[in-house]
Amino acid sequence: MSKKEGIEQSMESNCLRAATKKPYWQNIGFCFEARQKRITFDNTHYRIDLVFYHRILRCHVLIDLKMALFSHADAGQMNVYLNYYKENERYEGDSLPSEQELKKIILKEQERLTR
Repeated sequence: MSKKEGIEQSMESNCLRAATKKPYWQNIGFCFEARQKRITFDNTHYRIDLVFYHRILRCHVLIDLKMALFSHADAGQMNVYLNYYKENERYEGDSLPSEQELKKIILKEQERLTR
């Protein structure tokens, strides 16, 4: 495991620990669904760092942790995730994926949120 992967894994653990503290997160509608969720799209495997379901908004919340500044490649990767969820994980009555509701990319500069 590279140093970058180790730091991202640590950020993921801290974020998950903070996000699953009761009762705050559950009171605002977030339900933990998966960590390192594996999806396959066009015969390529991807892993989404954290997946939650927001029971009030009735939509999935996908979190992709990054150590570097946001790039166009990161936006493309998140769009793959959003499209996959729109086509394969949505149930009747769920809200359509929206970048405003779903796209949460936590940059290195915002690491303080997980402390």
